[in-house]
Amino acid sequence: MGRFRGEKGKNTYEIDIVALNENTKDILFCECKWENKKTDAGVLEDLQKKSGFVNWYPGERTEYFAVISKAGFTRRAEKFAEQEGFLLFDLGDFENVADTDF
Repeated sequence: MGRFRGEKGKNTYEIDIVALNENTKDILFCECKWENKKTDAGVLEDLQKKSGFVNWYPGERTEYFAVISKAGFTRRAEKFAEQEGFLLFDLGDFENVADTDF
């Protein structure tokens, strides 16, 4: 989990997962929601805003966003994800991976 400082006088911002590729300057921001209600677009919007506080190759990096939700997503979140290029995963996505032989 990454913690990043916002503007002076503001709170520290948390991002659940941040993955970096130093060679390509790619960065993945991921939020995980373990609630029994569908995740709405506000979570995606907040993740996008919080990513701006990460001071790692600003203006040079390629950003990717993902959200993992126990209960799935609202239609509004799905639409936002499609427009903004977010990856959305629910538990069913991981059940399929667990059944795969490697």
